[in-house]
Parts: sequence; structure tokens; C-alpha cells
Amino acid sequence: MFDYLTYLYYKYAFLKDAKENKKVSTISINNIIDDHEPKNKKITDTTLIGTHNSAASSAYKKTLASPFSDCQNTTITEQLKMGIRALDLRLRFINNYIGIHHGQIYYNVGFSSILNEIAQFLRANKTQFVVLVLKREHTIENTRDPQDIFAKCLEQFEDLILKATQDLTLHNMQGHMIIFTRSAELFEPKFVRAIDNWGDNMISYTDNFIIQDLYNPKNLCEKYQAILDTTFHNTNFYNVDEIHHTPPKDNRIVFNFISKQFQIGDISIKKSAERMNYLLMPLLSAKNHHCIYFIDYAEKALVTEFMRELQ
Repeated sequence: MFDYLTYLYYKYAFLKDAKENKKVSTISINNIIDDHEPKNKKITDTTLIGTHNSAASSAYKKTLASPFSDCQNTTITEQLKMGIRALDLRLRFINNYIGIHHGQIYYNVGFSSILNEIAQFLRANKTQFVVLVLKREHTIENTRDPQDIFAKCLEQFEDLILKATQDLTLHNMQGHMIIFTRSAELFEPKFVRAIDNWGDNMISYTDNFIIQDLYNPKNLCEKYQAILDTTFHNTNFYNVDEIHHTPPKDNRIVFNFISKQFQIGDISIKKSAERMNYLLMPLLSAKNHHCIYFIDYAEKALVTEFMRELQ
């Protein structure tokens, strides 16, 4: 299975290609959702790149704990402009306010501000859409009714949120946020789709979702095996030369987290991300295997290269 030497190989290959191919940073965001794609194409027929703990970013707040807490170094607007189309947001209710947190660390930005960034992007790019996956973080303090506060926050952007009863086709999704939640306090039946049975540190299989969130693996190989199992739905198409084969049709939405906790040898979350993100590259050519991948430390050159692989 892939090990550290494989990581070094893919990193070298990417850097060499980026140096030789000056077009690496010129892919338009509009190439992500092509106007010529069939309007009945579903989210389960699309591969997207997302960010893990998307707003836990030094762009909003930098502290001494940043190497062990920050998962990104760009704003949500910058992420969307570089091609990110799925966001993992961790929200805390405190004093009747919804703040962005990673654990107990508050990132000096509220959920409404993040929604406003997304809204501005969608209004300027009407063919695009953004997937949001929400999770309640840390404790609830001095908050009278979390669900009511959450609902009122969403109401400000009602015209830009796809209703939960609408099909997830390209035609419906364009120009909208599509919101999923894994926390009861962040559920609103009009706009939000609930994800049940999201297991902790494991791969979860439900009627509508496959979720790989093995954030604390024993080693790099165990994590990569989990990514493979999720990408190919346990169909054993693990040979990179054979990944264009078509597996049995599965209409479940796949959330595949490339991110993991930093471990011995990683030094920081960013170092861990450097190891994991390059291992994603060969999987993106699997044209008939569609996932929403979530990565730490999304950077423009890397995301642009991901988009090239997806084309």
C-alpha cells in the first residue's frame, strides 16, 4: 500500500509538472461546473474538492495553537475562488450567537459572516454551487433556543439555499448552497438535509451516504486504505491502472475525508496535510467513482492540479 516514499514520488511529480506547465494556475472556476453538462446530472455523478474544518483558518485568527488547530490558511472566499466546492463548518452556540470553532478555539468569525461570503460568491457565479456540511462544536452556553437561532440565520439567505425537498440535480443546485447536517441542533427541515449515524473515526454506511472520517488512523497506510475503500465502495478496484472500470451503480452521496489528525512525524496539521493531499492525486482520474473529498490546507496550485485531473 502507499507509504511515505509514494507520497514523495507524487509530490515530486506534481512539483515538476507545475514547473513545466505554466497553465497550472489558469483553470477557470467555471470549468468546475460546465455549462454543457446535462442538467439532470446528480451530485452523486460529480466529484468535488472540499475543505475540512474550512473556516478554522489563520486567515481569520492566528494563535500560538495554530499549528495544532488551524486546518486552512485562506478565507472561504479565497477557497471558493480557487475551486473548492464543499465546506465543512464547525459551529458553536454561545450567548445566542453561532461562532466558528475548532474544539474550544473560536476563530473570530460568525456563521452569518461565512454564509455572506458564500452568498457573494454565488451571486457573482450563478452556474456554481456550494455544499455545506455542518457539525456542532464544543459546548452550548447561554443560548435560549439553538434551532431557532440557526433557522433565523439561514432565513437571511433563503433565496440562495436549495430546499431540502428538491432533487440534487445540477439544474437545481446551480446558484445555491446545499446544506447537510450531522447535528440535531443544526437541523431546519425546510433547508437542511440530515445525515444520520455518522460514526466516530470510522467509515459509516447508511441508506443515503457513505462517510469516511477516519481522522485518527493507526498509520498512513490504514488511512489510505480507508480512502480507497470509500472511493471504490469496496469494489476492489484498487489498481491505479484499472480505476476507469465502472463499479455497480451506487446512488449514495460519498463524503471522503483525506484529512487526519497530525501524528508523530507530522509536526503540525499542515505537515500532515502535505503527506495526505498528494496521495489523493491518482484517485482523481477514477472517472466512474465519484466522491466529495475534504482536504486540509487547500492551496491554489494543488487545487488547480486536482481540477486538471478531474477533467
